[in-house]
Amino acid sequence: DREQQWKLFLDNLQELRRINGMNSFRLELCSAHGHLDLPRVKTALMNIKDLENSHLASEPQIDLVKESGTRLSQIIDTQNSIEVSTQIDTAIVEYNSVCSALVDASTRYSSSILLWDSFHQLAARVRADNLAANEDIRIIEGRLDKGDDLEEIFKLLQDVLEEEKRQEETIKELKQITTDICVQLKMEDSGRANFIVEVDDLTHRIVTLRDTITGLFDVLKRRKHDHVDTDRVLNQSTNTLNEISTAVVQLVPTELAGVPTLTLADQLTGIRGHLLRLCQTEARVAGCVRQSAAAAAVVPPNTSTEIVPYTRDATAGVMQLWQRVFEDTLNKYNSISTALANQEATGTLVQVWEN
Repeated sequence: DREQQWKLFLDNLQELRRINGMNSFRLELCSAHGHLDLPRVKTALMNIKDLENSHLASEPQIDLVKESGTRLSQIIDTQNSIEVSTQIDTAIVEYNSVCSALVDASTRYSSSILLWDSFHQLAARVRADNLAANEDIRIIEGRLDKGDDLEEIFKLLQDVLEEEKRQEETIKELKQITTDICVQLKMEDSGRANFIVEVDDLTHRIVTLRDTITGLFDVLKRRKHDHVDTDRVLNQSTNTLNEISTAVVQLVPTELAGVPTLTLADQLTGIRGHLLRLCQTEARVAGCVRQSAAAAAVVPPNTSTEIVPYTRDATAGVMQLWQRVFEDTLNKYNSISTALANQEATGTLVQVWEN
């Protein structure tokens, strides 16, 4: 009877050890190795779960080992009983270790699949957002070409910059996800290639977008600086034109008949000085070319005979003022010259011209 109990115990114990060893080996076979892709990982997870169920189904073998060990311990000495108990505990620890390894593998593979899906979703989102941001850039460039309001363009460009920063943060997430997947799957360096290629491509797109944004900010900065300079010149020129217009009205009376020759000569000299200032002002304003494509689109073709046709551009407005002041001043100059000629003060007139 003792021999039969020993044989039964050893057979049950050997079967449990065989199950532990076989399932541990099968776990290694089920695990994905080498160059991994998502389908292979999903297939490996399915096999691991099947193996986990199979291993848990073998748990009654533990009860058989315990029962046969208990019966054997009742008919053997204390030393052998301790040895039997130790062998049982060791086999159960091995069984539980295989269970833990299966659960760990299943958890790692399940987590990796979720992370892999998340990687694809984030990468697709970054790619779509990058394309949308580049579309916004083209719209901004078009508005710059049209001469739209710089503050509105600046806000639009700031929004694109914020989007670019969000894409940079997503790249950091993708890199962390890549690391987590590779660690959980114990992936070799060669297995990282697909992730690295995808991340590098997205990074290149983002860097290109950032460089474009930086260039547009530089353009906006120059445009704003030019507009400030232009506004300053236009304001100074407007003040000069108003001063000349007022001075000409005060300098030259409406009726020139009976005005002494010397007084006319002084008036002519003053008028000539104003004409010279007008020429200088015209040169400064002409250098401030600020065309508005949006305004030009709604202004009909010009049929006016004016020197400076009407437009909504601020520079053109100053030039139109300049035209009126210039024409008034030139008419005054011609009137005084005629008055001097009528007084037969040709010598005085020639002297004024020579000076």
